[in-house]
Amino acid sequence: MLKDILVGSNGSNPHFIATIGNLAFFRAQSTNGYELWASDGTSAGTYEVKDIRSGTGDGLSTNFPVPFAVYENKLYFRAVDGMTGTEIWVTDGTSAGTYRLFDLYPGAANADPEQLKIMGDYLYFFAKTATTGTELWKYSLKTSSVENPALALEARLYPSLSSSGQFFLEYAESDPLDIAVFDALGRQVSQVQLPGGTPLLLTTLPAGTYWVKISNHQGHTATQQVSIMR
Repeated sequence: MLKDILVGSNGSNPHFIATIGNLAFFRAQSTNGYELWASDGTSAGTYEVKDIRSGTGDGLSTNFPVPFAVYENKLYFRAVDGMTGTEIWVTDGTSAGTYRLFDLYPGAANADPEQLKIMGDYLYFFAKTATTGTELWKYSLKTSSVENPALALEARLYPSLSSSGQFFLEYAESDPLDIAVFDALGRQVSQVQLPGGTPLLLTTLPAGTYWVKISNHQGHTATQQVSIMR
């Protein structure tokens, strides 16, 4: 036995293995509930990566298909922290480097992402929102944008990092777009309607990372991550 994760006669019920370098990642139960663990093949090097759902609650649910995807030394998986619903998370094997990638279904509702699959520079998965139900989505591992391919909107904000909080909307059509901005906890912090070429002013928001949902009146959407650095 490599390590008695749940000390005593009860098993830790480890499931699912994905490898990155010399680390094997898996889900296991300890006194913190079911969480993400990693091991380098030694007892000392077997550890809980992060207590995602603080306390005894399960950060990684006990029943989900195709739980892990690997891209450029990072592991992508679904988890829940108790503040937002079940969403996609990413880790580099450290606690500080483990975080929710985005809040697709804002707030406490569950997006329930499933069937994570890397193809090229995209992460594909099934997930649900209040407006679309369960559909196919893709996340760009290069630009940090997420979209439903069937309802994709050709619109984007630039630059992705701003010191002033000003971003410009690139959109070829003339109809105005609905812009909703969410913070890292999934709380809506701004909502405006803008035509293409108009600046989005987030100058009053504090420094941090935000998710911006851009929608037209036909229900097509684009979701993009932007950051404000003071």
